[in-house]
Amino acid sequence: LVFTRALHGPPQLYAIELAGGGEARRLTHQAHGASGALFSHDGKRIAFQSTTVDDAPASKVDWKALGLKAPAKYKRSDIRTLPWPRYEGNGAGYTYDKTTHVWTIAADGTNAKQLTSGADGENAVDWSPDDMRILYGTTPLASVEGDEGKMFVIPSSGGTAAPVPVAHYGVNPQQWTHDGKRIVYGYVSRHDGSGTPALASANADGSGERTHVPENTVLIGDGVISDTKEGGAGCAQLTPDDAALIADVREGDSVAVNG
Repeated sequence: LVFTRALHGPPQLYAIELAGGGEARRLTHQAHGASGALFSHDGKRIAFQSTTVDDAPASKVDWKALGLKAPAKYKRSDIRTLPWPRYEGNGAGYTYDKTTHVWTIAADGTNAKQLTSGADGENAVDWSPDDMRILYGTTPLASVEGDEGKMFVIPSSGGTAAPVPVAHYGVNPQQWTHDGKRIVYGYVSRHDGSGTPALASANADGSGERTHVPENTVLIGDGVISDTKEGGAGCAQLTPDDAALIADVREGDSVAVNG
């Protein structure tokens, strides 16, 4: 079992043997922490996410013109000029200098490797059934509403990511089908704060798209949000034969399991 633990520093991934028990082993040593552990299907590797924090920009004070030597604490500035409107998140504080990327690591904690490094960061990770590819999503920091999105596939050994070119305003990847031929995802055609995403699937090259549940039909996941508890997003799994999706679905003011 792999879990996240924050012990005297940023959260890291730890593993514990279910059969033998004992003390948990630390797997990661990421400077800014690790989260979202997901085993490959063969159990040999783990995909996870880790945050990169940008260095503070150099101070723009012309110390030479002032005839002074810059004090060490003033060589860097806490002033930011941001090219996008979103700069903080609930519970996360300021996020303008932080981007989350996809990493892999061997199940024994060796060979940590960063796979992605996009300026917008990456999320929603899933292994292909043959463990050769990893699916992920990204939301542009320049997105005014924060609900635009695209999805990509990258070799799990590293390399160049390929976009999954489906033509929608916002795309949120969910998972691969068990046969590895298609990708299941949600999409929205425009920003709509009260709308609900469609559920669709397509081949990894974007062809053969099929919409299974149209937009504004039903909300997949626990959509209840309050000051005390946030509902879960997604909350769905394909059946082994890929014939149905089992999911929590909001029905009025309650949530029920549907297929």
